[in-house]
Amino acid sequence: MMLVGAVEAGLKIAALIDLAQRPARHVRGSKAWWAAAITVVNSAGAVPIVYFLRGRRSL
Repeated sequence: MMLVGAVEAGLKIAALIDLAQRPARHVRGSKAWWAAAITVVNSAGAVPIVYFLRGRRSL
């Protein structure tokens, strides 16, 4: 169970760093909405994965 928590924390940190560094025009939707969803939703890593797969636009 600790492994799942560590993986989720790592995904959240990676997603938040990427979101902070990515220009708003390269994010689908509001950066504030993504940050809140990534931070608040306890999803076993699902929200950060969705952000990486669907929330980013190509550079």
